Amino acid sequence: MIGSTRGKRTHEPAIDYNRRGPTRPRVRDDAGRANYPRKSSGGIAGLCAAGQAGDGRSESLCGNPAPRRKKARTTPHDHTQAARRPKRSVLVENTLPSLSDLGVRDRKLSHRAQRLAAIPQRDFDSWLQQADRHQLEITTRLLLTICEQRQAAARNRKRIIGGRVEDLVAFARKHKMGCITIDPPLAPNRGWALPYMTMSLDELQKLPIRDLASPDRCHLHVWTLPNEYMFALKPIIEDWGFRLVSSFAWVKPAALGRGNYWRMSHEILLTAMLANRNDRFDDQSLRSWIEAPRGRHSEKPDAVREMIERASPGPRLELFARKLVPGWFAWGHEISESLTDQTAA
Repeated sequence: MIGSTRGKRTHEPAIDYNRRGPTRPRVRDDAGRANYPRKSSGGIAGLCAAGQAGDGRSESLCGNPAPRRKKARTTPHDHTQAARRPKRSVLVENTLPSLSDLGVRDRKLSHRAQRLAAIPQRDFDSWLQQADRHQLEITTRLLLTICEQRQAAARNRKRIIGGRVEDLVAFARKHKMGCITIDPPLAPNRGWALPYMTMSLDELQKLPIRDLASPDRCHLHVWTLPNEYMFALKPIIEDWGFRLVSSFAWVKPAALGRGNYWRMSHEILLTAMLANRNDRFDDQSLRSWIEAPRGRHSEKPDAVREMIERASPGPRLELFARKLVPGWFAWGHEISESLTDQTAA
């Protein structure tokens, strides 16, 4: 039973503290107001004989103020509370407009714009002058191709490690060839830039081919495109002491080349014999064309080299070669080993 209070004595029914629900024990003060004391861990024994709450705060029957609940502190590890905080936006000052601001939202178009911006002003102006001189249509694709090839050619010129004409002349004094293959890096007439050092027809004609050829028997094979160079090479070959006898075609599958007439999807190998010799191939069963995939720029298929080995006698020399091959002497800008130090074994 609840003890007496200073105020009005009240009698409350028995309280079941084990009951769960909204009903809690009430204690009335002098003014008749009901207070709801906290449940003590000791049950009824934990309640004091009297309880007051004159200041309106909830107190226990023992007269001690109820402990206040502490607010949960937000720590850096509390990801729930941290996620509710609005993130502060950091403003970065940028005076230049982005490509999206200019309306460029396509990735391919963005990449092409960056490539155009990387073109040196000198190359850009030079190409515009050549395009105007040759009356070429100016397109972004053509401009990028030409300028990037010029930059590649400039880098390749810095990496030239061989191909000196003096070495070729010195080699011709001691060695005579039965087969000479030439892949001349002729400069295009339409403003096309090649990714390697080029030469003119006059420079090609001054090479010591006549001195390199064996006077008894020698076959000459010269690569060219099916354009005006194919006809311009004829007098040069004759000046070297040879006569044209045939041609060979290398067909590039799934390749659509350049050209203002037929798109050049093949290359031609001109074949010549000594002008004062009525010579033939060693193997006369070889057909006049082959279909083979293309490799690096201006790199010829190895299958054609094997056919030349069956058709022409040795020793063999390849001019403007890209690599050393067993059974061949090699001379070119990418060949570091001197001709005098090579063995065509």
